[in-house]
Amino acid sequence: MLLAVFAFSFSACSKIPQRDNQKTNANSQTINSLQATSLVIPKDGVITTPKVDGFQQFRVKIPNGWTLTRFDRSDGVSIELGKDKYLINFIQPSYIGGGGTCVFPDDKQLPDGPYIVKYTKFISLKTSFGNVRMGNDSPRQGQSADSDFYTACSFYANTKGIKDDHMGLATSIGAIVYEIPTSYDKKILDEMNQIIQSIQIVK
Repeated sequence: MLLAVFAFSFSACSKIPQRDNQKTNANSQTINSLQATSLVIPKDGVITTPKVDGFQQFRVKIPNGWTLTRFDRSDGVSIELGKDKYLINFIQPSYIGGGGTCVFPDDKQLPDGPYIVKYTKFISLKTSFGNVRMGNDSPRQGQSADSDFYTACSFYANTKGIKDDHMGLATSIGAIVYEIPTSYDKKILDEMNQIIQSIQIVK
């Protein structure tokens, strides 16, 4: 299970609206001091995230075979999609700070700043909220050696008035993180990418 892995500050956001057959499972449990609630995915597979100041609200279509879990904490909420050992985390705080700059092999020069993350491998995705690169930042300190992690980078920082030629650790819909086995199934990774590309911004 992967939870908040960034130097982000969270503030409480509203609950996911209960729509049709999307109901809270009565068997909630506490994991690592967080309240974890399994949710029933609607028949059409589409969920809508809460509206959070500073970020775009969005809808995402969840394929068959995936689970949906909401983690409640005193300073925020994260939404986790899971399939076996494959996880996608969406983190959409109302305040983001202390992020970082993403550096890729094709960057012409290194940026200045205290927090720079260099990626040698990445996945490029074209989405409704802009071009995104999922940078592979494994291995992670304190995390299982059996897992690989991919973190979303985008030019979203530029829309916040920051002039920079490099992507940052944020998107207009918040943070997105993959966790996959080191010996992964390419078909499931492709399905994860398709989930991200299915996202539609709520106007």
